Amino acid sequence: MTVATPQAFLKTLEEPPARTVIVLIVSQLRALPATVLSRCQVVRFRPHVAEGMHALLPDGRDEARCRALEMLAQAESGGGEAILKAGEAIGRERQAAETLVETCELWYRDLLCRAAGADGRLAVFSEAKVRPRESRPLDEVLAGLAACREAWQALQGNVTPRLTAEVLLSRLAAKAA
Repeated sequence: MTVATPQAFLKTLEEPPARTVIVLIVSQLRALPATVLSRCQVVRFRPHVAEGMHALLPDGRDEARCRALEMLAQAESGGGEAILKAGEAIGRERQAAETLVETCELWYRDLLCRAAGADGRLAVFSEAKVRPRESRPLDEVLAGLAACREAWQALQGNVTPRLTAEVLLSRLAAKAA
C-alpha cells in the first residue's frame, strides 16, 4: 500500500458493501498500518507442505494434534460432557491447550478455504481420515476462527488452560450444532 492508500481504504473496511468479504494477504502483519489491521480478522496461513506430509508437525506434536481433533469432534457430537472431559484432559497443561487452539484454528482455516472454493491441496488436513468432510456456512466458519483467536488471547493473558479449552470447545460445538 502506498502512504495514502490506507486512509482511502478505511471507509470500505468500516462499511463494506453487503455480502462482501475482503481478503488482504500480507507476508507480515507489520506491513499493514495499525488503523487497517485493527479492522481485520487475522487468519494465519501456513506454508504449503509437501504431498503426504499434511497434518504432521516437525516437532513430533502430530499425536497431540490428532488428540485435539478428537476433542473437537467429540465436543461437536457429545456436547457438555465431552467438553468437560476434554477440559479435564487438558488440565493445567498450557502446551496441550495451545496445541488444541492451534489445531482448531487450522481446522477452521481449512473450512474457510473450502467455503471459498480453494484448491484442496491448500488444506493443512488433507488426509481423508482427518480433513473436513462437510462445508459449513461462512458466518459459522468466521465465528469459529474468532473463537480460536479469543482462546489464543486468553492463553496469552494467563487464563487457565482448562478453562480456555472448555470455553473454546463449547463455542465451536455451539456453532456446529
